[in-house]
Amino acid sequence: MPSLVALIFLVVPYPQEKGLGSRRGPAGPILRTSRFDRVSRPLGARIVVCVVALASARRAKSQVGHLKEPCEGRQASFREVSHFGTFRVRVGSEPNLSDDSDSVFWRWHSSGLFSTALMYSILVDRGVHDWRADRIWKSKGPLKMKLVLWLVLKKRLETKDRLLNHRVLQTDPGCVFCNKEPKIIWHLFSGCRACSLGWNRFLSHVGEMRFEIIPDEGNHLMPVSVLERAVLLKEKQPPSHSGHTSSEIYMLRCHCRRWLSPLAPRSSLCRLRRLSFIIPPSPFAAMGEGDGKAKSKVKASPVSTHRDEAYLNSVIQKRIHLFESIQAQQKAERLKVDGEPIKVTLPDGTIKEGKKWLTSPMDIAKEISAGLAASALIAQVNGTLWDMTRPLEGDSDLKIFKFDDHEGRDTFWHSSAHILGQSLEMEYGCKLCIGPCTTRGEGFYYDAFYDDLTLNEEHFSQIQSRASKAAGEKQPFERIEVSREQALEMFAENKFKVEIINELPEDKTITVYRCGPLVDLCRGPHIPNTSFVKAFACLKASSSYWRGKSDRESLQRVYGISFPDSKRLKEYLTLLEEAKKRDHRILGQNQDLFFFHPLSPGSCFFLPHGTRIYNKLIDFLRAQYRDRGYQEVLSPNIYNMQLWETSGHAANYKENMFVFEIEKQEFGLKPMNCPGHCLMFEHRVRSYRELPLRLADFGVLHRNELSGALTGLTRVRRFQQDDAHIFCRESQIKEEVKNVLDFISYTYGIFGFTFELELSTRPEKFLGEIETWNKAEAALSEALNEFGRPWQINEGDGAFYGPKIDIGVFDALKRKFQCATLQLDFQLPLRFKLTYSAEDEAKLERPVMIHRAILGSVERMFAILLEHYKGKWPFWLSPRQAIVCPVSEKSQNYAEQVREKIHQAGYYVDADLTDRKIQKKVREAQLAQYNYILVVGEEEAKTGQVSVRVRDGSDHSVMSLEALLEHFKKEIEAFH
Repeated sequence: MPSLVALIFLVVPYPQEKGLGSRRGPAGPILRTSRFDRVSRPLGARIVVCVVALASARRAKSQVGHLKEPCEGRQASFREVSHFGTFRVRVGSEPNLSDDSDSVFWRWHSSGLFSTALMYSILVDRGVHDWRADRIWKSKGPLKMKLVLWLVLKKRLETKDRLLNHRVLQTDPGCVFCNKEPKIIWHLFSGCRACSLGWNRFLSHVGEMRFEIIPDEGNHLMPVSVLERAVLLKEKQPPSHSGHTSSEIYMLRCHCRRWLSPLAPRSSLCRLRRLSFIIPPSPFAAMGEGDGKAKSKVKASPVSTHRDEAYLNSVIQKRIHLFESIQAQQKAERLKVDGEPIKVTLPDGTIKEGKKWLTSPMDIAKEISAGLAASALIAQVNGTLWDMTRPLEGDSDLKIFKFDDHEGRDTFWHSSAHILGQSLEMEYGCKLCIGPCTTRGEGFYYDAFYDDLTLNEEHFSQIQSRASKAAGEKQPFERIEVSREQALEMFAENKFKVEIINELPEDKTITVYRCGPLVDLCRGPHIPNTSFVKAFACLKASSSYWRGKSDRESLQRVYGISFPDSKRLKEYLTLLEEAKKRDHRILGQNQDLFFFHPLSPGSCFFLPHGTRIYNKLIDFLRAQYRDRGYQEVLSPNIYNMQLWETSGHAANYKENMFVFEIEKQEFGLKPMNCPGHCLMFEHRVRSYRELPLRLADFGVLHRNELSGALTGLTRVRRFQQDDAHIFCRESQIKEEVKNVLDFISYTYGIFGFTFELELSTRPEKFLGEIETWNKAEAALSEALNEFGRPWQINEGDGAFYGPKIDIGVFDALKRKFQCATLQLDFQLPLRFKLTYSAEDEAKLERPVMIHRAILGSVERMFAILLEHYKGKWPFWLSPRQAIVCPVSEKSQNYAEQVREKIHQAGYYVDADLTDRKIQKKVREAQLAQYNYILVVGEEEAKTGQVSVRVRDGSDHSVMSLEALLEHFKKEIEAFH
């Protein structure tokens, strides 16, 4: 065929032919039809072209075969030859091409010789290069990834679909990365470890490249990243699950935020025309690819601030003016007050004198001591948290908190969030949303809306610099109360604040705080001024949704941490680095314990070794239940919604449930066991002699957590709890609470946890009689006192249906977790009309219900223990208790006999029967975290003994198999 094409080309003149059109594929001009000018050329020139065609056609066959099926006709062969040869080298530049870009032209050389050249080649040499595409194609990485990213960048997602449909491209039968599984969507982009590793490294470096588009909703330009562009193009199209590129990109949406976060420590910001993007170092340098030559380091240029000066000038000054105006009015009104004498009672009973609307908690602190005033962060006045500088409004019971108190620490971090918000707003002109301290009590964050900026670690130095400046200025936190109309006027330019204001109850007092240039809607309270924050650091940036709903605006969240001194910050950052090494998701993968799959998000697949640990935890609790008088029950997973309407979950918790319809009736998967246990109590007449009735349940629970909130095993949708409910009389509350506290202490002692206790008392809104609440709180207080551990009162933080005891657990890194629960419930027995016959059988009484869990979610406790032990499981809980390593092939039979005897004794034991050297076997066993490594050789086989090595010890001993099993038995008994 090449010879025929050359002969026809040499002899027959031909007219200019029309190409296949502007359809562009993954190789750009590779899909265009070559066209030749009708200009008459010398015969010698035609001979030169023919020689080039004949020589190149043979080489093209193997290069193009996997991309395109052979086509008939002289045009096809020459087209493949002409363009594919330059594709891989020059397509990265991708200049703007004209209709004549694939024509053959004459090129004159200085030597006096003539040669032919493609217009495409000339344009590549002389054209304006698109360095985004150049960066993608010149990176060392799998071609499939580069192809997909290039398709997104050039807005050609549908091109590959058309090629597949027309059978120009052929799909591969298997995964090109692992060569093990079929090449289907979930495997290529989620299931294949090799592929995922490449995607993560590749996309983390090129995913931040940005270009501007005009969105469908308006006419303004909107900068988006490569992957964001993919989402915009494919958001409204359902996945076809056919393996096409568009569906693959569709499947990438849930990972965009992770890929968009930059991993490169150095990057330079470049601008080309109206284009802004980041060019990082080669993403595959860490994979060992490249030519081995030393690469010059890219010097990072300053990060652009993207500051909206117009927004800042118009809004900030307006808010400050309104704030100062309202503040002046309120101060003038207070001056009219005479200042009636008031009494301030301290926790030790001391009474201080003050004046109404004039004396503040800070004045009392200064009167007590200068040291207290210098460290006091927040006050509590008559059970309500209060600013230290806010005047008292009458006789008061006063408590003062420092940083070491929970109240002081949370307020410190809340105020630090305002410093962070001030830095973000003044630096980037963003629209602030919310900025609380984190629920785990470790730092704070601020959500904000940015028009055209993606925050990353490159911006942290700017943010921290401005925060340090704010702290150095000793900006006071000032508070005013405003009307709804004043608040709406003050924050009219921020639709997020306006939405919050409009949703506040009519009788709600609206407060606004100011520190420096920041005026923010906030209920407070705050620390006295910014100078208390001596150490401040940004931790990470991530994306979030307004109100946590994926159909709302996309926001960016910056996490931070702060302390009263730099020493604590340094210690915290050290612990943070250690925590990264202990991440249960990494350890679980390394130890082959569990995994997650996109086809069941939020539901964990526990592998055999992980299941061993899971079952051990449950077996441990079952043994305790037998000793402590619990009765284990099984309850359904699916209930008619009538049950949840009775319990109140339908009204207050339905959005967190999985609800569906069966035979025109609505059902829901249970998110908790308590309503089902109420049905068990109710199904027959109960007597006071049956109480306390302790029902335990390991039933599977489902909660519809937001996809963005799912985090390993700590936040899942499918889980099990060591759930139990105790039905008892009011007179039995104290004893039952003491028994539960003893159960918690025993269990956490085995795990090596320390814990703290807090009694949360009656909130403002509650159910039931105050007298009943007082009795219950008194019973809990007595039980805590008799338990013998220190405890604190958390006033007003109880559930609306009853007081509770909060148990905070601390792991090896001193991180606090909320696992165990102990709550009194007066509501559910009332809702389900539960009764029992008293001593006077004619009289029916209502039981009290105690909700309790020791581990909480078994999945969450699994994660906490994995990080607590750093993957080094104690012997009783270990999924790999022992391994037998024969020294040579001669001792393999004896090794198998040893393994079998240990296995029959009920322990998890393996045998390494590979031909590796014994040193290698021992090292591999240590890395796999086997508790005991049993080495056997010919000598041990003769004497019936084993050489025992402990996981973390270098010493080893020789003992008989019987002595070893006895040692194993005693080690397990030592734990429980």
